[in-house]
Amino acid sequence: MLTKLENSQKASDSFDNNNSFIFLLDEWKTKSDLLKKAKNILKTVINTIEPHIFVYHGESDIYLDSNMHSIFAIPSSSSLITAIRDQYKTGQFFILFDDIKNKLTYEDVIVLEMLESYYSCSCLIPIVHLTKLISFILIEDLNFKTTQDTQNKLQQNISFFKDFSERFKLNLSSILFYENGHHEIAKLTKYSYQFGYYNTLTEFRTNFLHDIHTEVPFDKGVYYRYSQSSNTLQPVVWYGLAQRPPVLEQNQGISGMVLATQHIVFEEDRSLNPSLATIREEQFLTNAVISIPITYKEKKFGVLSLMRDTSKNETFSVLALSKLRVLTSFLANEVHNRFLHDEIDNGYFHTIISLSHLIEAKDKYTAGHSERVMIYAMNMAYQMSIPNSQYNILQYAALLHDIGKIGIPDNILLKPSALTDSESEIMRKHPMIAYSILKDLPHFEEISKIILYHHERIDGTGYYQITDIPQLSLILSVADIYDALTSDRPYRRAMKQSDALDIMKKMVGTVFPEDIYQALIRFLQTNPKEINFTDISIFDIM
Repeated sequence: MLTKLENSQKASDSFDNNNSFIFLLDEWKTKSDLLKKAKNILKTVINTIEPHIFVYHGESDIYLDSNMHSIFAIPSSSSLITAIRDQYKTGQFFILFDDIKNKLTYEDVIVLEMLESYYSCSCLIPIVHLTKLISFILIEDLNFKTTQDTQNKLQQNISFFKDFSERFKLNLSSILFYENGHHEIAKLTKYSYQFGYYNTLTEFRTNFLHDIHTEVPFDKGVYYRYSQSSNTLQPVVWYGLAQRPPVLEQNQGISGMVLATQHIVFEEDRSLNPSLATIREEQFLTNAVISIPITYKEKKFGVLSLMRDTSKNETFSVLALSKLRVLTSFLANEVHNRFLHDEIDNGYFHTIISLSHLIEAKDKYTAGHSERVMIYAMNMAYQMSIPNSQYNILQYAALLHDIGKIGIPDNILLKPSALTDSESEIMRKHPMIAYSILKDLPHFEEISKIILYHHERIDGTGYYQITDIPQLSLILSVADIYDALTSDRPYRRAMKQSDALDIMKKMVGTVFPEDIYQALIRFLQTNPKEINFTDISIFDIM
């Protein structure tokens, strides 16, 4: 249609129905299609000019001629771009090149040369959207006399040019927003690989909020893990909160509702949504809120809930939601893959746990010993604020620390009286036997080393007489000693807590260090609820 109009029009600088062309700017399929239509319309209205449309490319932060990408690029930091912005702020619609060329700095001498010699620039029209110079149209006058002559020619069609610029701006900004969003989403593919580099699930979970914060800024957030056994959401890692968020049941809080419905919550202001404003739980999720279920093929893994304080920052954008949908899909996929790995390796784990229970089943006095040692060790570790990645290693080391006793003869293992020197020498082999059983199994290498050294002493007089003892081995040692002293044995009754601690206090500085002993004291004094370790899986240490 435009071609027919061009062919039928007389070559003049005036055209009565100029605005009839503008609607053609809405009929585009690609950015190049829009730019081509825009150039043709301008040339049709004033056939003595050659328009050159420069468009901003955010990825490389430059302005490129839509027809000559590889020839001429203008950085956004160029003094030309600064001059165009400054002139636009003064309210000028048409910017004469003569008025700004003296503002180009020495560093932009090539830009000046190209505009004068190659483009014969006489005038520029800035295209600004939301204070951003997204494009500018460089006018080359084919019948050039003076820049003022060109300006007069354009002023005769000022109404058309203003309508044209507005319509062109809206269409181009829509394209650039889409392209920018598509580019931003495409960049997220790196996370599908990055998530896989974390050695443990704890490490993965701990870093997940930090990773997504770089892509989607937020003020507060929680990643909840879904516990199928209790049908609850367990807070795993949180950001911007002074204390641990509470456990949520299904349908409890915004996150619990998202878990139940499996629908995303995306609100610019929670208080304006009647169904959300009355929810008592998760009061930290104020202002703008995004809550997304983490699922893989209908299998529930958890919920991610974020908020942004709109009094300080912008609200969450549609692009932010799109990014989070991609990132959480990567998260769900990674968790799913680790569960597949878990199903294979859990066979090893449960076999070993069964063997450990067989050892305890031989002697009623040691029944439940490993589980109690685990509870003491984990709570002591909590008191010492060890890194999150170490908790699961310690948990399994505590459960399996006596597995080596499977290789100790029953007449020594179950002897009700003191062992002879030769029998003691055999008993001392059980950490090495455990190490031999575990060290070659997937994910158990570090666990096996913690177990190997759990009977060492810091004065070097332990089973293997080493002094460079892992911290987790020392924590395990203290827990093991305390439970042994406070449990019934065939040759003595369980000691009172105070008596056991008095004996252990004498061991400080020779058997174990002061800080670990004090961690045990703090745990026993505060007497927190025992951590529930019933849901044990190799998945937690991968």
